[in-house]
Amino acid sequence: MPASIDLGSYPAITHHPAQRLDPTLPRLPQFDPQQVFEQWAQLLKQMTGIDLSSPEALFTSIIGKLQEILGPIFGGINLTGGLTPEQIWAATIANPIKSLTGVDLSSPAALVASIIHLITGGSKFPGVLAISRIANVIQDLLDGAGDFLTADSVTDNPYYDWDSVMPGFVSGGSIRATANGTQQVMRSEPFEVFGGQTLELRSAAQWTGASATAGSNPVKVGFTPFDAAGNPLADVIRGTLQPSGDHGWQWVPVQEKWPVPAGVKYVSQLLMLDSGATAGTFWFSNASAWASNLLDLRLVKDLREMVDAVGGAVNSGVHDIEERLQAITADGKITATEIVGLIQQAQVSGLVIIQTVLNQIRDVVNGNVVTPINNIVQDFIAWFGLNQNKTQKLTSGGHLSTSDVVGTFDMSRVNDLVDNLGNILSGVKDGADGVGTGTTGAIGDRINQAKDSLLALLGLSQDALKSAIAAQTTLQEQETEQNTGDGNSYSFVFSGADGAALNATDWTTGPTPGDITIRGDSGYAGVKNGNPDGYYFASPNYTYASDGQSASFVLGNTQNGNYYSGVFIRCNADRTTGAYCLAKEGEVRVGKFTRSGTSWTFATPMTFQGGLSSVKQGARIEIRCSGNNFFVRVNGKPVTSATDVAGTIAAGPDCRYAMFCVQRATSWFTYDSYRIAAFAMSDYSPSGGSATLSNAWSLTRSSTSGFTYTDPITSAGLLPASFFTFTDYANGATITDLGRGAVTVDQAGLYKLATTCRPYSAKGPVTPHWCLYRNDVQVTGAIGPGAEFEILLNAGDKIQPALIVVDYDVRSNGSTGSETIVSRTITQVFGVASFTGRKLI
Repeated sequence: MPASIDLGSYPAITHHPAQRLDPTLPRLPQFDPQQVFEQWAQLLKQMTGIDLSSPEALFTSIIGKLQEILGPIFGGINLTGGLTPEQIWAATIANPIKSLTGVDLSSPAALVASIIHLITGGSKFPGVLAISRIANVIQDLLDGAGDFLTADSVTDNPYYDWDSVMPGFVSGGSIRATANGTQQVMRSEPFEVFGGQTLELRSAAQWTGASATAGSNPVKVGFTPFDAAGNPLADVIRGTLQPSGDHGWQWVPVQEKWPVPAGVKYVSQLLMLDSGATAGTFWFSNASAWASNLLDLRLVKDLREMVDAVGGAVNSGVHDIEERLQAITADGKITATEIVGLIQQAQVSGLVIIQTVLNQIRDVVNGNVVTPINNIVQDFIAWFGLNQNKTQKLTSGGHLSTSDVVGTFDMSRVNDLVDNLGNILSGVKDGADGVGTGTTGAIGDRINQAKDSLLALLGLSQDALKSAIAAQTTLQEQETEQNTGDGNSYSFVFSGADGAALNATDWTTGPTPGDITIRGDSGYAGVKNGNPDGYYFASPNYTYASDGQSASFVLGNTQNGNYYSGVFIRCNADRTTGAYCLAKEGEVRVGKFTRSGTSWTFATPMTFQGGLSSVKQGARIEIRCSGNNFFVRVNGKPVTSATDVAGTIAAGPDCRYAMFCVQRATSWFTYDSYRIAAFAMSDYSPSGGSATLSNAWSLTRSSTSGFTYTDPITSAGLLPASFFTFTDYANGATITDLGRGAVTVDQAGLYKLATTCRPYSAKGPVTPHWCLYRNDVQVTGAIGPGAEFEILLNAGDKIQPALIVVDYDVRSNGSTGSETIVSRTITQVFGVASFTGRKLI
């Protein structure tokens, strides 16, 4: 058997195997799962704040953690305070949306109201800029309330009524008020503004029968400001008008700006008819206000500075940045051309010697003595010397003098040139002569032949013009008859050398003696050469015998038809006041003038007539007066008339002089108005005087006010009752109804008729065509504005002018794509008017 070792008996086991063998050391605790979980939960609470000690503690700690995260986001909401679901909805959803967009989710009604507000006032979203603060776009801050589209626009105002007939200045309708010496104000709903904002307003006004205290300017527009608490501040008036009489045929616009001062939070636009207006009817239309200044640059200062830094200049634009970056290619590299020219000579070997070579070549060209530094310069000197001999005869302009040309040119070298020049000269002569005579001989002879024909043509043209003006002068003299038994008449035709003075026996000139002289080759009277800008007059040293006066002049040539020449009557001995008739190309106007030395004042015209194609060189312009009535005729045809209702133009023995004036003005160049070919003056009286036209009449209207038809004219219709106001003359005809222009002729024959007036539709002026009624029946179609019309009449026929509709609108029929032509209706007729007629045969 194998050997064995006997170790003896083992000691008894007296402790747990997992325990320490040394009974003197502390023993390990018993394993406890509950204790391990509690220790882990404690560690989780310390790290995250989540408490797992109980379900209640767990919920509370989660709520607390949400409070930490969501509280600052939703405006400090307290989720640990026992909030209701409705409160949590408001704090987490509704309130943030309302702050960002203005939409109120607190209730269905609030939601609908906020949506309506967004639709109707989209420019006022919180935090959103009005478009007029970003771009030059007008955004009406009144939301169209100032267009006065319906009667509802003034239902709450005791002073103003909506006018269903009068259209607005630009669009929409209008409101009206009756002046009574009290203040009448209308204000818009307030809108929000801020200090530094620039507000711009626009409105328009017109009136009829107006009477107002002088200087009161009672028609006013502006703003009423309010502070942040809604307290009204002092009204700010930005525009005023001083009405007088009738201005019902034209809107007068007012447009002004106002910088909003600090302390103003809200603004209302106001329209005011102040107490200075004591009578009359006034209309307002198209009241609007908008912010016109753009976004304050302080709000984007950093952006501006950044763009300037990139663009490399103050107020850089996109083009500046593009220029700075264009040298960079697509691969991010810079082309060599952007660097060449910036590199100094010392940085490139060989450049210095090249520069020296170029300098020596330049010296050679300039004729200086040069010691060449290399063969390049030596070769250039040799080449340049050879060529210099070939070009030394050239002038500084690169030409050869004829004395340096050797030999002569053979004519065959220039045959084509000679032939072409001859053909041109023949064409010039043929055109001037009007027949195909052509030119003959040498070139010099042919040039002289063409020149003679041109001079003859110009002479004929000048002679024709002078003949026409002479004919006008003859007519002027024939019409300058005395119309009263003891009346006076004078006529003058100007002639003489350029610069010659007028006959001092016949003429007084001024303001400084000698200011009017003979000017130009035609011998017409004009402003003395060298005089400064201004008006200058010449007045006959002869007087009228009565207050019925007539004066006329024939227009000569002019340098600029846009300046006024004038003829005057009812002047005092100093020629410092009287009645004027100013004429420029296409226009005449009549009113009162005053003068103090070289200072002239032309009062607002009593009447004005434009679009007169007959007012031009050769025209005969005449002004007449009878009582307070003034008439203007052009080439014998009445064109306008007016009544001095207030009697501002004096009459009597102290006002018996006439005169004419010529204007000098400077814009780019200095120009004179029409010079004067002839002048005439005579005493004058209307029908009943010793000299009248036979079988002729002239009816006129001097008022600028308008008539409104109760029943608008849809086809043709008579003029209103009391429309014409004065009979200029009538002979061989009976004025049976002056107001409507009805005339009964005494003799049968061929008559020529003409009439002028200014009809309007609801959309504004219409083409002033007219037609004729005979014995109360329309007998013609449309006759052009101011056009003369010939008609055979029987003795006893009653005729009168009438209005006729010719203008129309084209209206679309919607989705059908078709269109309908609709005639306009005549609703009003305005302004001065005339009806003239005379028997031809």
